[in-house]
Amino acid sequence: MDKKVIVEYKTQQDYCDCCGQKIEKPKTSKTKEFHISKYDCYSYLSEDDWKIESEDETELERIVEEFVCGTIEFYATSSYEVILIEKSEIKKVKNFILDEIVA
Repeated sequence: MDKKVIVEYKTQQDYCDCCGQKIEKPKTSKTKEFHISKYDCYSYLSEDDWKIESEDETELERIVEEFVCGTIEFYATSSYEVILIEKSEIKKVKNFILDEIVA
């Protein structure tokens, strides 16, 4: 079975779904979970590319954050929602990639 890491995040809705107007008091969701698998990681970058990215800590953190946010935005949010995710959750995915793909 494909190994996975569970990412916790919240969403904030700044605009109305029906009319697109800015909401005066944005709504923040309860904590949600999203499962990221090795397959998801390989869909974003090849194993060799993850290894290359892992050589530069700053670049790896940037690309992992981009990957996590982009993946969750694509699969689990509407166009009116913004993802709110703790840095610790990004770090959890980074460690998953280092342990399961780069190692």
